[in-house]
Amino acid sequence: MGSDDEKNLDPEAKAVQGALRIGDPQLYSYIDYAPDAIYIVNLSDGRIINCNRQACFDLGYTKEELLRLSAKDIEVRLSQDEIEQVHERSKSEITVLLEGVHRRKDGSTFPVEVHHSNLGPDLPQYSLSVVRDITDRKLAEEELTYQRMFSSALLENVESGVVACNEKGELVLFNRAARDWHGLDLMNIPQAEWASHYDLYLEDGVTPMDINTVPLARAFRGETIHGIGMVISAKGQPKRHVIVYAGPIKTENGRVLGAVAVMHDISDRKLADSKLKESEGRFRSLFENMAEGVALHEMIYDESGAPIDYRVLNVNAAYEKNIGIPAKRAIGFLAGDLYGIKPAPYVDKYAQVARDRKPIFFETFFEPFNKYFDISVFSPKEGQFVTVFQDITERKKLEDKIRESEERLRILVENASDGILLADIKTRRFTLANNHIQRMLGYSEEELLKLYVPDIHPGGRLTYVLEQFDRLSSGEVALTFDIPMLCKDGKVFYSDVAGAKISLQGEECMLGIFRDATTRKRAEEYAVEIGAAKAVAEAEKAKAVEIEAAYNELQRTKDLLVQSEKLASLGEFTAGIAHELNNPLAGILLLAGHYLGLKSSSDAEYEDLKQIIQAGERMAEIVRGLLDFSRPSSGEMVPVSCNDVIEVVMIFGQKTMINKNIDVQKNYEKNLPVVMGDKSRLQQVVINIISNARDAVRRDGLLKIYTRTVTVEGKRFVEMEFKDNGVGITDENMKKVFDPFFTTKRPGKGTGLGLSVAYSIIKEHNGEISVESPPVGEKRGTTFRIRIPAA
Repeated sequence: MGSDDEKNLDPEAKAVQGALRIGDPQLYSYIDYAPDAIYIVNLSDGRIINCNRQACFDLGYTKEELLRLSAKDIEVRLSQDEIEQVHERSKSEITVLLEGVHRRKDGSTFPVEVHHSNLGPDLPQYSLSVVRDITDRKLAEEELTYQRMFSSALLENVESGVVACNEKGELVLFNRAARDWHGLDLMNIPQAEWASHYDLYLEDGVTPMDINTVPLARAFRGETIHGIGMVISAKGQPKRHVIVYAGPIKTENGRVLGAVAVMHDISDRKLADSKLKESEGRFRSLFENMAEGVALHEMIYDESGAPIDYRVLNVNAAYEKNIGIPAKRAIGFLAGDLYGIKPAPYVDKYAQVARDRKPIFFETFFEPFNKYFDISVFSPKEGQFVTVFQDITERKKLEDKIRESEERLRILVENASDGILLADIKTRRFTLANNHIQRMLGYSEEELLKLYVPDIHPGGRLTYVLEQFDRLSSGEVALTFDIPMLCKDGKVFYSDVAGAKISLQGEECMLGIFRDATTRKRAEEYAVEIGAAKAVAEAEKAKAVEIEAAYNELQRTKDLLVQSEKLASLGEFTAGIAHELNNPLAGILLLAGHYLGLKSSSDAEYEDLKQIIQAGERMAEIVRGLLDFSRPSSGEMVPVSCNDVIEVVMIFGQKTMINKNIDVQKNYEKNLPVVMGDKSRLQQVVINIISNARDAVRRDGLLKIYTRTVTVEGKRFVEMEFKDNGVGITDENMKKVFDPFFTTKRPGKGTGLGLSVAYSIIKEHNGEISVESPPVGEKRGTTFRIRIPAA
């Protein structure tokens, strides 16, 4: 439409332009450079008779190309009939507004908004079309539609209830969750009726809300609500506890456009809290009424992270009863201060539980209270631990009595002059065999415990033997005679058997006491040959011999028991003496130390006082050794240092060695691992070995004592070696050195039980004891070697 292009217009276009009186160059320039495309269209045939530069730019045509086209060539969405209808409307209406889609020269399309204006009565067959590219507006409208759809879907599908009102205070949003909770749809009702219509209550679930407490109404008045509680108790719906967040919707200048409230259902949490409180109540009742003491602690660590103590956080009533310390004195205190022990008792064990969160169980003797405790330890969270304990002192005393009784019974059984076997009645397998039955049958204990009743009787008489076994086990008879016995070497002898059924750990067993009937059988056979009277006399004599032997055996057992009681009494007497010596000795050391402090090193009495103190301290060390040595065995396996075991024994043994000019050389391994053992019983072993060495060497003898760590088949052992240069042990005696009652000493110098007991003690510790002695030489010497698994 610019003046530069006027010469290219056809006569019709020039005539229209003239009729429009477009002659001003400035007006020409404005139209030609307008931001919207402008067309003049012949309404009769739709031809484009003129256009501006933007029209060419939008469609990608030159002006000459566009002026050869019609409206139907560039309009895509409208059909020819629709285009003609628009043109007809343009003849009668001032302006026609519509949307269409135009096609560019390259075939691409874009949405447009078209204003058709009739050119007036002078040019009724022509229209002026102003076309605006609305691609950006359409994209914005699509994005807005998407955002609205997304927001609506989001609000409808969230689990939280969402409600909103507009600037007039009218409810305009009520999402699915809110509708479900209230059982009602959105209704435009006055704010004063919100609480009653939607069944809103305060957090107690009883007091109805009013307009001053409804969160959405408060937010509409300008408040911001941060998580207040509310209850929705709609008819026919479950009661819901909700937490509400609400706030006003404002413009940048602060004008309130409405308000929104978001409600989160916490009913499950409320129920869980209620159950938790109920559970905590039950736990607290259990905690306070438990018979076991319970204490919660937290670990205390030093700067390097090593555990050094622990603090008591809580205790129950049974703690006070078992420990004797009131809760108010225990809670908040460090265990080291509370119990008067540094470091705190069992701190390493407890630290391991607090770190690894793995429970442990152990029994212990707690010396400050002179009580035994059974303790379970677990960790509720890292850095803390709980101890559950009970006083088992009385039980331990009873166990000691039972163990003592069992030990006496074991000694009697092992040393009985009759054979004793115990067999399971169902399986008929042997579960106990004493020494005498082993000698009678020629089997070892290990071999016998693998055999069954039929294995020790001849096959030809087995039916009879099993009948007698059933009669004895049923209680039909208590004694049966002439039972044939089959030895390991195939020999057969006859035995009289006394039997009784007993119950051990719920299993029915048969206890059989066997007495060799060979003497009686021979006497009976002899009686047949020489007459009944003589046979009876011989039988009586044989019986008398047996009775005398049994009496001698019983007397020897009695003597052993008396000796055992003497030793126990001696231990008690020794402990008493040690305690009595401690008091005056402490006074001597206290006074000597006091007077030494008053003297200077130049005083004549200074050195005398120092010697008194040194002698007193040596006596105190001996007294402590006496107390430790005389203390009864607890029977409990605890960590024990073998170096300490030997040293305690040598406190008393060193003097006897010096009296016989026996040089004792000790070579202990530093950092020797501990073993799990009974310290008192291990001291008994060392005493026996050192006493034997003392008796075996002559004047100017030598005893070497070694401790070391050895590894055997991948397992670590602590080894104690005692090597003397005495007379040694002959090959014949070497085989019997650990047998009960075997001794090479003169009568009255030994019972023969020392090494046998030592062997049993080491076996109880899962260890080994062995002896070596060279075959030749005047001072052939003996070496005892003990190995116990390292802890």
